[in-house]
Amino acid sequence: MTDNKQVTVKTLANIIIPHKVVDLGDGQGFKVTGLSIKQLIDAFVGHYELLDGLMEGEFEGIGRAVLESPEVVSRIIALAAGDEENYEIVMQMPTQIQGMALMAVFELTFPDTNTLGKWWARLEGLVGNLSHAYKKAISKGEKIDPEELRRQILSGEF
Repeated sequence: MTDNKQVTVKTLANIIIPHKVVDLGDGQGFKVTGLSIKQLIDAFVGHYELLDGLMEGEFEGIGRAVLESPEVVSRIIALAAGDEENYEIVMQMPTQIQGMALMAVFELTFPDTNTLGKWWARLEGLVGNLSHAYKKAISKGEKIDPEELRRQILSGEF
């Protein structure tokens, strides 16, 4: 979908995913990309209750989630770096580096702020589904299977 812009059409295998380099200030750096919906959901594994905050008031809820769980922030950055297993290394980085990385991820995840409102409305629906599925599983004392939960979220079943 374009707005009268010239676009080079490529196969998926030939697409270069946009990225930014987060400079650690000591000659080192790491690349981050924008996140998919699946990656955003994966970032909250074990912290689904924080997603309720997203329903409270858009970005205010995200701020609450960040403050209540630095682990979620670290997982978001590690997922964007393509190195989810090493999210604990991100947890050890200085706050300023984490902030720069999170801003880069945000800018890459939402490159067109004009469509952010539409995307946010869709995300709110998915988060609402996740919240309902999570509460249902907890109320029944069921173990939460991430793959089954993801299926329920995307299908609206709960």
